Amino acid sequence: MTCVRRSLRAAAPALLALLVLAGAAGCPEEKQQPAQIGTDANFLVQRGLSEYRAGRLESALRSLEQAKVKSPHDRQVQYVLGVVLIQRGEYKRAEAEIEDGLAAAPDDPELLNLRGVARLRDRRFDEAIADFQAALAPERKYATPEAALANLAEAYTGQGRADDAIATYWKALDMDPKDGVLRTALCQTLAGANRLDVALHECSTAATDAPKYPPAFLAKGDVLRALSKKEDAIAAYRKAFEIAPKGDDQESARRKLIELGAGDPGVTGKRKDRWELPARAPDEAPSERAPVAAPPAAVPPPAAPPNAVPLGSPLSPAPALSDQTR
Repeated sequence: MTCVRRSLRAAAPALLALLVLAGAAGCPEEKQQPAQIGTDANFLVQRGLSEYRAGRLESALRSLEQAKVKSPHDRQVQYVLGVVLIQRGEYKRAEAEIEDGLAAAPDDPELLNLRGVARLRDRRFDEAIADFQAALAPERKYATPEAALANLAEAYTGQGRADDAIATYWKALDMDPKDGVLRTALCQTLAGANRLDVALHECSTAATDAPKYPPAFLAKGDVLRALSKKEDAIAAYRKAFEIAPKGDDQESARRKLIELGAGDPGVTGKRKDRWELPARAPDEAPSERAPVAAPPAAVPPPAAPPNAVPLGSPLSPAPALSDQTR
Protein backbone atom coordinates (compact mmCIF):
# COMPACT_ATOMS: atom_id res chain seq x y z
CA MET A 1 0.00 0.00 0.00
CA THR A 2 1.16 3.49 -0.70
CA CYS A 3 2.53 5.30 2.30
CA VAL A 4 -0.41 5.16 4.68
CA ARG A 5 1.64 6.38 7.65
CA ARG A 6 2.62 9.49 5.79
CA SER A 7 -0.99 10.04 4.75
CA LEU A 8 -2.03 9.79 8.37
CA ARG A 9 0.53 12.26 9.61
CA ALA A 10 -0.30 14.76 6.92
CA ALA A 11 -3.94 14.31 7.78
CA ALA A 12 -4.30 14.49 11.50
CA PRO A 13 -3.84 16.74 14.47
CA ALA A 14 -2.45 14.97 17.76
CA LEU A 15 -4.27 12.79 20.23
CA LEU A 16 -3.06 14.41 23.43
CA ALA A 17 -4.96 17.39 24.17
CA LEU A 18 -2.11 17.32 21.83
CA LEU A 19 -2.91 14.86 19.00
CA VAL A 20 -1.46 16.45 16.00
CA LEU A 21 0.19 14.14 13.58
CA ALA A 22 3.19 16.05 12.32
CA GLY A 23 4.23 15.15 8.81
CA ALA A 24 6.98 12.60 8.47
CA ALA A 25 9.84 13.18 6.12
CA GLY A 26 9.18 10.09 4.06
CA CYS A 27 7.30 6.83 3.63
CA PRO A 28 7.90 3.72 5.70
CA GLU A 29 10.31 1.20 4.31
CA GLU A 30 8.89 -1.88 2.63
CA LYS A 31 10.35 -4.17 5.28
CA GLN A 32 8.09 -2.50 7.85
CA GLN A 33 5.00 -3.60 5.90
CA PRO A 34 4.80 -7.36 6.34
CA ALA A 35 1.73 -7.71 4.12
CA GLN A 36 0.79 -5.80 1.00
CA ILE A 37 -2.89 -5.34 0.41
CA GLY A 38 -4.74 -5.62 -2.87
CA THR A 39 -5.95 -2.78 -5.01
CA ASP A 40 -9.50 -2.93 -3.69
CA ALA A 41 -8.41 -2.80 -0.07
CA ASN A 42 -5.98 0.00 -0.85
CA PHE A 43 -8.81 2.03 -2.35
CA LEU A 44 -10.93 1.43 0.76
CA VAL A 45 -8.12 2.53 3.08
CA GLN A 46 -7.52 5.70 1.08
CA ARG A 47 -11.25 6.42 1.11
CA GLY A 48 -11.33 5.83 4.85
CA LEU A 49 -8.48 8.30 5.33
CA SER A 50 -10.31 10.91 3.25
CA GLU A 51 -13.44 10.45 5.33
CA TYR A 52 -11.38 10.68 8.51
CA ARG A 53 -9.75 13.94 7.44
CA ALA A 54 -13.20 15.35 6.77
CA GLY A 55 -14.34 14.35 10.26
CA ARG A 56 -16.75 11.68 9.01
CA LEU A 57 -15.68 8.99 11.43
CA GLU A 58 -18.61 6.67 10.86
CA SER A 59 -17.97 6.56 7.11
CA ALA A 60 -14.23 6.16 7.71
CA LEU A 61 -14.87 3.22 10.00
CA ARG A 62 -17.11 1.49 7.45
CA SER A 63 -14.47 1.81 4.73
CA LEU A 64 -11.73 0.47 6.98
CA GLU A 65 -13.85 -2.44 8.17
CA GLN A 66 -14.44 -3.37 4.53
CA ALA A 67 -10.68 -3.15 3.90
CA LYS A 68 -10.08 -5.48 6.82
CA VAL A 69 -12.48 -8.05 5.35
CA LYS A 70 -10.39 -8.04 2.17
CA SER A 71 -7.01 -8.04 3.96
CA PRO A 72 -7.62 -9.19 7.55
CA HIS A 73 -3.94 -9.38 8.57
CA ASP A 74 -2.53 -6.27 6.94
CA ARG A 75 -0.58 -4.21 9.44
CA GLN A 76 -1.46 -0.88 7.85
CA VAL A 77 -5.19 -1.60 7.86
CA GLN A 78 -4.95 -2.53 11.55
CA TYR A 79 -2.97 0.62 12.30
CA VAL A 80 -5.34 3.04 10.56
CA LEU A 81 -8.38 1.26 11.96
CA GLY A 82 -6.88 1.62 15.45
CA VAL A 83 -6.40 5.35 14.92
CA VAL A 84 -10.03 5.86 13.87
CA LEU A 85 -11.37 3.77 16.74
CA ILE A 86 -9.31 5.78 19.23
CA GLN A 87 -10.72 8.97 17.77
CA ARG A 88 -14.23 7.54 18.22
CA GLY A 89 -13.51 6.74 21.87
CA GLU A 90 -13.67 2.95 21.31
CA TYR A 91 -10.47 2.29 23.20
CA LYS A 92 -10.96 -1.40 24.02
CA ARG A 93 -11.86 -2.23 20.44
CA ALA A 94 -8.92 -0.18 19.15
CA GLU A 95 -6.63 -2.09 21.48
CA ALA A 96 -7.92 -5.40 20.15
CA GLU A 97 -7.29 -4.35 16.54
CA ILE A 98 -3.77 -3.16 17.37
CA GLU A 99 -3.01 -6.39 19.20
CA ASP A 100 -3.95 -8.33 16.06
CA GLY A 101 -1.11 -6.46 14.37
CA LEU A 102 1.26 -7.00 17.28
CA ALA A 103 0.62 -10.73 17.15
CA ALA A 104 2.40 -10.74 13.78
CA ALA A 105 4.90 -7.97 14.56
CA PRO A 106 5.41 -7.83 18.35
CA ASP A 107 8.35 -5.43 18.13
CA ASP A 108 6.69 -2.85 15.87
CA PRO A 109 7.27 0.46 17.74
CA GLU A 110 4.44 2.31 16.00
CA LEU A 111 1.90 -0.32 16.99
CA LEU A 112 3.27 -0.36 20.54
CA ASN A 113 2.95 3.41 20.70
CA LEU A 114 -0.57 3.30 19.29
CA ARG A 115 -1.67 0.67 21.80
CA GLY A 116 -0.24 2.92 24.48
CA VAL A 117 -2.39 5.76 23.17
CA ALA A 118 -5.53 3.60 23.42
CA ARG A 119 -4.62 2.71 27.00
CA LEU A 120 -3.73 6.31 27.82
CA ARG A 121 -7.11 7.51 26.56
CA ASP A 122 -8.69 4.76 28.69
CA ARG A 123 -6.76 6.16 31.69
CA ARG A 124 -4.78 2.95 32.21
CA PHE A 125 -1.60 4.87 32.83
CA ASP A 126 0.67 2.08 34.04
CA GLU A 127 -0.04 -0.06 30.97
CA ALA A 128 0.31 2.93 28.66
CA ILE A 129 3.69 3.85 30.17
CA ALA A 130 4.90 0.28 29.65
CA ASP A 131 3.92 0.46 25.96
CA PHE A 132 5.59 3.81 25.38
CA GLN A 133 8.78 2.67 27.09
CA ALA A 134 8.75 -0.52 25.00
CA ALA A 135 8.32 1.52 21.80
CA LEU A 136 11.31 3.65 22.83
CA ALA A 137 13.64 0.71 23.46
CA PRO A 138 16.80 1.35 21.39
CA GLU A 139 16.64 -2.01 19.64
CA ARG A 140 13.25 -1.11 18.14
CA LYS A 141 14.70 1.90 16.32
CA TYR A 142 11.52 3.99 16.39
CA ALA A 143 11.78 6.52 13.55
CA THR A 144 9.90 9.23 15.47
CA PRO A 145 10.63 8.66 19.17
CA GLU A 146 9.41 12.14 20.07
CA ALA A 147 5.86 10.84 19.47
CA ALA A 148 6.17 8.17 22.13
CA LEU A 149 7.98 10.61 24.44
CA ALA A 150 5.12 13.10 24.17
CA ASN A 151 2.64 10.36 25.01
CA LEU A 152 4.80 9.13 27.86
CA ALA A 153 4.89 12.65 29.29
CA GLU A 154 1.11 12.84 29.16
CA ALA A 155 0.82 9.52 30.95
CA TYR A 156 3.14 10.81 33.69
CA THR A 157 0.92 13.90 33.97
CA GLY A 158 -2.10 11.63 34.36
CA GLN A 159 -0.35 9.96 37.29
CA GLY A 160 0.46 13.32 38.88
CA ARG A 161 4.18 12.97 38.14
CA ALA A 162 4.72 16.52 36.88
CA ASP A 163 8.50 16.52 37.21
CA ASP A 164 8.81 13.32 35.17
CA ALA A 165 6.43 14.72 32.56
CA ILE A 166 8.38 17.96 32.24
CA ALA A 167 11.70 16.14 31.92
CA THR A 168 10.20 13.90 29.22
CA TYR A 169 8.85 16.84 27.24
CA TRP A 170 12.32 18.43 27.37
CA LYS A 171 13.81 15.23 26.00
CA ALA A 172 11.30 15.18 23.15
CA LEU A 173 11.99 18.84 22.35
CA ASP A 174 15.72 18.12 22.19
CA MET A 175 14.84 15.97 19.18
CA ASP A 176 12.47 18.48 17.58
CA PRO A 177 13.00 21.97 19.06
CA LYS A 178 10.54 23.67 16.69
CA ASP A 179 7.57 21.44 17.50
CA GLY A 180 5.01 23.97 18.72
CA VAL A 181 2.54 21.26 19.75
CA LEU A 182 5.06 19.60 22.07
CA ARG A 183 6.13 22.94 23.49
CA THR A 184 2.52 23.92 24.16
CA ALA A 185 2.05 20.71 26.13
CA LEU A 186 5.21 21.50 28.09
CA CYS A 187 3.88 25.00 28.80
CA GLN A 188 0.60 23.61 30.12
CA THR A 189 2.40 21.09 32.32
CA LEU A 190 4.68 23.79 33.73
CA ALA A 191 1.67 25.99 34.43
CA GLY A 192 -0.04 23.10 36.21
CA ALA A 193 3.07 22.81 38.40
CA ASN A 194 2.80 26.56 39.13
CA ARG A 195 6.07 27.37 37.33
CA LEU A 196 4.41 30.27 35.60
CA ASP A 197 7.41 32.32 34.47
CA VAL A 198 9.00 29.33 32.73
CA ALA A 199 5.60 28.35 31.35
CA LEU A 200 5.15 31.80 29.81
CA HIS A 201 8.51 31.58 28.08
CA GLU A 202 7.62 28.16 26.63
CA CYS A 203 4.15 29.27 25.52
CA SER A 204 5.58 32.36 23.83
CA THR A 205 8.12 30.19 22.01
CA ALA A 206 5.39 27.76 20.97
CA ALA A 207 3.28 30.60 19.58
CA THR A 208 6.27 31.82 17.58
CA ASP A 209 7.11 28.36 16.26
CA ALA A 210 3.49 27.43 15.49
CA PRO A 211 1.72 30.72 14.65
CA LYS A 212 -1.34 28.92 13.27
CA TYR A 213 -1.82 26.59 16.25
CA PRO A 214 -4.66 27.99 18.43
CA PRO A 215 -3.88 25.97 21.60
CA ALA A 216 -0.49 27.71 21.82
CA PHE A 217 -2.21 31.08 22.14
CA LEU A 218 -4.90 29.73 24.46
CA ALA A 219 -2.22 28.32 26.76
CA LYS A 220 -0.27 31.58 26.60
CA GLY A 221 -3.42 33.51 27.51
CA ASP A 222 -4.09 31.21 30.46
CA VAL A 223 -0.58 31.75 31.84
CA LEU A 224 -0.79 35.51 31.36
CA ARG A 225 -4.15 35.51 33.10
CA ALA A 226 -2.67 33.58 36.03
CA LEU A 227 0.08 36.21 36.18
CA SER A 228 -2.60 38.97 36.32
CA LYS A 229 -1.54 40.36 32.94
CA LYS A 230 -5.08 40.90 31.75
CA GLU A 231 -4.49 42.95 28.60
CA ASP A 232 -1.79 40.61 27.35
CA ALA A 233 -4.05 37.65 28.04
CA ILE A 234 -6.85 39.28 26.05
CA ALA A 235 -4.48 39.79 23.12
CA ALA A 236 -3.50 36.11 23.19
CA TYR A 237 -7.10 34.95 23.34
CA ARG A 238 -8.04 37.26 20.48
CA LYS A 239 -5.28 35.76 18.37
CA ALA A 240 -6.48 32.25 19.20
CA PHE A 241 -10.01 33.21 18.17
CA GLU A 242 -8.84 34.71 14.90
CA ILE A 243 -6.81 31.70 13.77
CA ALA A 244 -8.99 28.88 15.09
CA PRO A 245 -11.46 27.17 12.79
CA LYS A 246 -14.98 26.98 14.10
CA GLY A 247 -15.02 24.47 16.94
CA ASP A 248 -13.81 23.91 20.49
CA ASP A 249 -10.70 26.12 20.34
CA GLN A 250 -12.59 29.07 18.92
CA GLU A 251 -15.39 28.67 21.44
CA SER A 252 -12.86 28.44 24.29
CA ALA A 253 -11.18 31.68 23.17
CA ARG A 254 -14.57 33.38 22.87
CA ARG A 255 -15.61 32.30 26.37
CA LYS A 256 -12.34 33.45 27.92
CA LEU A 257 -12.62 36.87 26.25
CA ILE A 258 -16.14 37.31 27.59
CA GLU A 259 -14.99 36.27 31.08
CA LEU A 260 -12.31 38.98 30.97
CA GLY A 261 -14.84 41.61 29.94
CA ALA A 262 -13.37 41.98 26.45
CA GLY A 263 -16.69 41.48 24.69
CA ASP A 264 -17.89 38.75 22.38
CA PRO A 265 -15.56 38.48 19.37
CA GLY A 266 -18.26 36.60 17.51
CA VAL A 267 -20.36 39.77 17.29
CA THR A 268 -19.16 42.01 14.47
CA GLY A 269 -20.46 45.24 13.03
CA LYS A 270 -23.11 47.50 14.53
CA ARG A 271 -26.01 46.01 16.38
CA LYS A 272 -28.97 48.32 16.14
CA ASP A 273 -30.35 47.42 19.56
CA ARG A 274 -27.01 48.17 21.18
CA TRP A 275 -25.23 50.93 19.34
CA GLU A 276 -27.79 53.04 17.49
CA LEU A 277 -30.04 55.56 19.22
CA PRO A 278 -33.74 55.44 18.54
CA ALA A 279 -34.94 58.15 16.18
CA ARG A 280 -35.23 61.52 17.93
CA ALA A 281 -38.69 62.91 18.42
CA PRO A 282 -39.32 66.04 16.31
CA ASP A 283 -39.44 68.33 19.35
CA GLU A 284 -36.44 66.79 21.09
CA ALA A 285 -33.45 69.05 21.37
CA PRO A 286 -30.15 67.48 20.38
CA SER A 287 -28.60 68.46 23.70
CA GLU A 288 -31.16 66.38 25.58
CA ARG A 289 -29.96 63.11 24.11
CA ALA A 290 -27.83 60.98 26.36
CA PRO A 291 -24.27 60.51 25.11
CA VAL A 292 -23.49 57.05 23.75
CA ALA A 293 -20.06 55.50 23.57
CA ALA A 294 -18.78 54.63 20.15
CA PRO A 295 -19.06 50.95 19.32
CA PRO A 296 -15.91 48.90 19.63
CA ALA A 297 -13.94 48.10 16.51
CA ALA A 298 -15.30 45.07 14.72
CA VAL A 299 -13.28 41.94 15.21
CA PRO A 300 -12.18 40.48 11.88
CA PRO A 301 -13.70 37.11 11.05
CA PRO A 302 -11.58 34.08 11.96
CA ALA A 303 -9.10 32.95 9.36
CA ALA A 304 -10.01 30.02 7.18
CA PRO A 305 -8.85 26.72 8.67
CA PRO A 306 -5.50 25.49 7.40
CA ASN A 307 -5.44 22.84 4.72
CA ALA A 308 -5.20 19.70 6.45
CA VAL A 309 -5.73 17.38 8.15
CA PRO A 310 -6.16 13.56 11.05
CA LEU A 311 -4.95 13.03 14.83
CA GLY A 312 -2.72 14.68 17.30
CA SER A 313 -5.72 18.96 16.02
CA PRO A 314 -5.69 17.90 17.71
CA LEU A 315 -5.37 17.30 18.23
CA SER A 316 -8.69 21.39 12.36
CA PRO A 317 -11.34 20.21 9.98
CA ALA A 318 -10.80 16.68 11.14
CA PRO A 319 -11.45 15.66 14.74
CA ALA A 320 -8.21 16.23 16.48
CA LEU A 321 -6.23 13.03 16.83
CA SER A 322 -2.12 14.32 17.34
CA ASP A 323 1.46 13.46 17.08
CA GLN A 324 0.47 10.90 19.46
CA THR A 325 -0.32 8.39 16.83
CA ARG A 326 2.63 8.85 14.58
